[in-house]
Amino acid sequence: QAHQLAEYLHQTYPDNPYFHRYYARMLYARGLYTEMERESKAILVRIDSGMIGYEATSGRYAAFFLGQLGESRRQPEEAKKYYQIAVRYAEQSDATDSGYYLYSLIALGEIAQKQGNKAEARKYFNEVKSKAARKDEAFKDAKRRLKNMEKGD
Repeated sequence: QAHQLAEYLHQTYPDNPYFHRYYARMLYARGLYTEMERESKAILVRIDSGMIGYEATSGRYAAFFLGQLGESRRQPEEAKKYYQIAVRYAEQSDATDSGYYLYSLIALGEIAQKQGNKAEARKYFNEVKSKAARKDEAFKDAKRRLKNMEKGD
């Protein structure tokens, strides 16, 4: 029902950034990736064009969803591009404790590690540790990844 409501609100108020963001989030949650990709890219275009109400929070969501999509399609450069955008938007809106920010950093670290760039991977994982609360799963994940990297060196 949440998806139906989100779709109705976005169709009824197509220029409302909150409803647009919520609709994209519902599409992501339901695994409707073709539609999610279209809506997330539309959000980013509206931000870039300066459309009123579209701002960093919406961009953070949209870019994270697109980063996840790039990963699922095994397109690391595409994923990396969108995760970096998500990070930039999170920093602009001072949302560096959000899951979208922290998990974008973890994903960037993972991509760097797979590409053989251990120094960059460490940088991302250390950034997560510095921004996340100690009890946060992202903190624990980054700590574990750093420990595993030390074992592998």
